[in-house]
Amino acid sequence: MIKCYGCKLRVSTVYTPTIAIRHMLCRWCVIKTAADYARHLARLRDVKPRSLAKLYGSNGPTDDQANAHEDQMRDWSRRYRLVSKLYKAALAAQSGGQS
Repeated sequence: MIKCYGCKLRVSTVYTPTIAIRHMLCRWCVIKTAADYARHLARLRDVKPRSLAKLYGSNGPTDDQANAHEDQMRDWSRRYRLVSKLYKAALAAQSGGQS
């Protein structure tokens, strides 16, 4: 059993495309079309954590708050980079198939 990076569930196998295997995604987390990835990127942009300045103002965050924010940003960035990479691969496959 492995842990899917996309949905955090334990699955028996990863999806077969090379990029999904490299990023340990289950078949439910791999979207098929570039349009689906674009929608997913838009959803990720909508839920991006706010900046520390907007959250805590001029007082600034405590050390615990800054560490928690850093973890949230790291997780969000990892997800965004992954979906962006899958989006580019889907665009390349889509444009390659139309030639």
